[in-house]
Parts: sequence; C-alpha cells; structure tokens
Amino acid sequence: MLYVALIVCAVAESILRPGWVGLAIVAVVAWGGLSTLAANRKVRRMRGMRTGHDIGTFARMLRIRALDTWVVRATYDEIAAHIGSDANPFPVHPSDRLKADLGIDDENLCDIIFRIADRSVRSTDDIDKNPHIAQMKTVGDVIQAVMWQQQIAGDQRGGSADIESHNPSGTDDSELRRGL
Repeated sequence: MLYVALIVCAVAESILRPGWVGLAIVAVVAWGGLSTLAANRKVRRMRGMRTGHDIGTFARMLRIRALDTWVVRATYDEIAAHIGSDANPFPVHPSDRLKADLGIDDENLCDIIFRIADRSVRSTDDIDKNPHIAQMKTVGDVIQAVMWQQQIAGDQRGGSADIESHNPSGTDDSELRRGL
C-alpha cells in the first residue's frame, strides 16, 4: 500500500518535472516496490515449504553439542521474530542467507546481534575485533559470531563467575564452522 502511494507521488512529480528527471523518479520508486514485493513473495514461499519447522528442527540442523544452546535459541528467536512476528515466527534454518533469503540489511543485523548477545549473556565489548562479524552470510554464521564473544562474568544461567574464553565449548573455530 505504501508503494502505491509512493508511485502516485512519483507520477505527480514526473508531471511537475517534465523530461527524464520525472521518469527516473517513477522508475526508481517502481523498482523499489517491485523488489520488495518479490522479496516478500520469496519469504512467503519459504514459509510454506517449512510447515511444522520450529526451534527443534533448527537445532537438529546444527552440531548442537559444540555450541552454546543459549546462543542458538536466542539467534533462532530473534531472527524468526524479525522476519515474522512474535505471534507467528518465521521458521529459520541455519543455512538461510541473511540478505539474499531473509532480506536482513546490515543495520537490522547489527540490532539483532546485540539482542542475541544480550539474551545469551555475551559481551558486546570488542565486537569490532570479532573476525566472524565481517564474514556473516548465513544464520549459522551469526551463531558463530556471537559464540566468539565472551560470556559475561556471573551470568544468570548458573555458570561460573569467571569470564569464559572466546570459544567456551573448547573446540577450535574450524569445528564450529563444520557444525554450522
């Protein structure tokens, strides 16, 4: 509906500005609207193919023993709610591409990562030094990036009061990547 209003405004603008400028405005607005409709259609199609998928399906797609289950759950919940809603979450898979499949831009991804870190009691200090942040392409990569962040001392999950290493599972990063 919003794009219809924008197209109407763009057409009005093209009438007021004769020539190529007006046509360019209409073309840009129409292209933006069509690409958004195509992305929404893709997400609806993916949802239809994933009937019955939930956090259990998501976890079975991972080598869960090598991962912090709090990070896995927070990642699933946050991304599923971002794409869908709290009442009707989108059935996320670890292999879903953040931009191409889910349409998550960098700004929204940053917000999502901070919410995941908060929910899974991970520090966001030195997040700019995290080598996995720049390489994130999939939902599984988000799990790996958040896992790299240190666990906050004295967390509320019943863990020890010490800060765990960047890799609390004791596995090397290559094993984590194979598990995702």
